[in-house]
Amino acid sequence: MRSGIRKNIKSGIARLTRGQLMNYAAAIHDQPTPFPAKGPGRYLQVRPDDTFIVSYPRSGNTWLRFLVANLVHRGEVVDYGNIETIVPDIYVTNELSLRKMAGPRILKSHEAYDPRYRRVIYAVRDPRGVIVSQFNTLRRLRGDLVGDSFEKFVDRQLAGDFDAWFGSWSGNVCSWIHQDKADVELLVVKYEDVRRDTLAVATRIVEFLGIETSEEELRDAVANSSHGRMRDLYESSSARLEKAIGEGNAGHLRPNMASADPGMTPRIEQRIRDRYGRVMASLGYA
Repeated sequence: MRSGIRKNIKSGIARLTRGQLMNYAAAIHDQPTPFPAKGPGRYLQVRPDDTFIVSYPRSGNTWLRFLVANLVHRGEVVDYGNIETIVPDIYVTNELSLRKMAGPRILKSHEAYDPRYRRVIYAVRDPRGVIVSQFNTLRRLRGDLVGDSFEKFVDRQLAGDFDAWFGSWSGNVCSWIHQDKADVELLVVKYEDVRRDTLAVATRIVEFLGIETSEEELRDAVANSSHGRMRDLYESSSARLEKAIGEGNAGHLRPNMASADPGMTPRIEQRIRDRYGRVMASLGYA
């Protein structure tokens, strides 16, 4: 009899810890997540008027985030000390702060397609650049995870070792760009277009968001979001950012100080094409 009771209790706990406990805690405390002091991530309570800046990691999301912030908050100095209060990252800004924000909110996310996201600016980048940026960033912040061999890192990346949260590059990209436009208001922005003609991309963004701006305001927003400007801002305001979200989280937002090539050989490029070639071709990445 007692063994049967113990078995039922263990079975119940197992069911709860697979997700139901989270739902009960949310209901009891009127919170969308059981950890309201932490960034809710995919458990975010989404509002109908939210706009999301979404990308696979290392695809230019932070750059686009600053550009959008400068377009929306004209006349305000946007830096690394206040970006989390202007365009918050749903993985690092705590749930309570997000709930207190007046709408409409603009939020940063890396999630694959989520039907709750009704308006999305999706940033996409050539996977070769993504992988180089991933390697350089992780080697700087978590060298214990990646080591020094770029080729071995590429093998692991293509095998899915880093896909646990956001899926593969192609899976994340396709989940958004292949959605029926009736399901979501979607603006796809290529990282390479932002680099080539930021003003043109900024014009597309304000049209998408329904913002009226002058030519001068557009140019000011572009200038205030340039790579050089962002590097200067990081140096001057990163201490406040680190205090707010932690040194590790802040490190992921640091602009690339140099586009160091870790060893992208033709052989490695071909392996990336073998894995992602069809999607690359559809996006014009030869």
